[in-house]
Amino acid sequence: MVIPPVLPSTHVHVNACAIAVCRCGGARVCYIFHETFAKALSSVEPLGGLAVVDILTAIRNATGPRPALFVPEVAFELLVKRQIRRLEDPSLRCVELVHEEMQRIIQHCGASVVRDTLLFLHLHCILLDTANGLLSLILTIISFLILLSTLRQNY
Repeated sequence: MVIPPVLPSTHVHVNACAIAVCRCGGARVCYIFHETFAKALSSVEPLGGLAVVDILTAIRNATGPRPALFVPEVAFELLVKRQIRRLEDPSLRCVELVHEEMQRIIQHCGASVVRDTLLFLHLHCILLDTANGLLSLILTIISFLILLSTLRQNY
């Protein structure tokens, strides 16, 4: 028995733009991470808000009055902490987008299960409320962790 290299199907050409528009569920979450969040991170200028004078001043303040062979890490820690704070907004936006998509997934799953749970409509409502409550709790925790990591950079 010979297996053909391509399986026969009723293949219809689908436009890539149509696929991009109708992304949902896990594909949409993947798109948010790999496209939206990646673009937001790449748009953050690594040295934005830093002048050469700031870098030189940090090096001078770290080495003290005498020149040093190696520059202490403290000089760069202060500069990097300031730059890490600039990643807070794109991170929070990514969390919000993923949260919205997860809510859409719950609603979509709920719509397809309704016909099976017509006898237990109250159970269906409780399931949706519980899932949305858990998502809201997770959103709060993750947003807090992002804010905590940026606040930690201040100390």
